This record gives sequence, C-alpha cells and structure tokens, in this order.
Amino acid sequence: MLYVFTGADPIATRARAHGFLDGFVAKGARVEHIDADVCSVALLRDRAGARSLFLPEGASEMILLDTPGERVEALEAVIALAEELAKSPNIFILLEGKLLAPITKELKNHATEYHEIQGNAVAEKFNVFALGDALVRR
Repeated sequence: MLYVFTGADPIATRARAHGFLDGFVAKGARVEHIDADVCSVALLRDRAGARSLFLPEGASEMILLDTPGERVEALEAVIALAEELAKSPNIFILLEGKLLAPITKELKNHATEYHEIQGNAVAEKFNVFALGDALVRR
C-alpha cells in the first residue's frame, strides 16, 4: 500500500504523516525510515517484497520514504516503482514537499490515499536593511 503526504508547508505535512503513523505504531507496527541519501530502486524493490518474522500478529511493517525529492535519483526510483509499492503487503508512506503535476498524476494513479496538505507556508523573512534603518533612527 502506498500513502502519499505532500504539501508546500513541510511542518504541517510532516505532522499529518506522523499522526497517520502513530495509529499504526500503537498497534505494534515497525517503522523503517528511508531518506533520499539511501533511497534506490534496489532498496525499494527489496522492501516491497520483504516480510518480517518478528512482528506481532496483525501488525504492519511500515516504510517512511522521507523527502526523496531531495535527490533526483531517489524520486525517480519511487515513481518508477509506484505500482509495485502500491501492491506490496507492506505500507509505504511517501512524505514529500510540493510536487509537479506529472509526478502528482502518476502517484495519484497508484496511491491508496493521496493527501495534499494545505498549510500556512507564509513565513516572515528577516530584512537586514530594516535593522540598519532602525540603528540610523536610533
């Protein structure tokens, strides 16, 4: 199964994905964290077919794919194996920032659930020149 959490606000997106994970962890699920540095086609294919012998009855093995878009090859691997990840008995959670339309369309075709989080991505930036102006005015 493939669950996708995406959005422009990384804090809100991450909070929503971890809230989703917490429900499974309470039931005894094991969560594996894979970030962009180690994400590859071979690793994802291995995790899609792997079954753990040490999980309690009814518990799921969950793989959190944490922002593979930070490395082009990692995101391409996820997109290439999206269908295989969706058919896997393991649960894959893709946590990503804002995605381009073709990638969104591809993931929506295969994802069990697709969540696009609308958060408050407006951040106030520090203006260096305002500090100088304040010092001049005393």
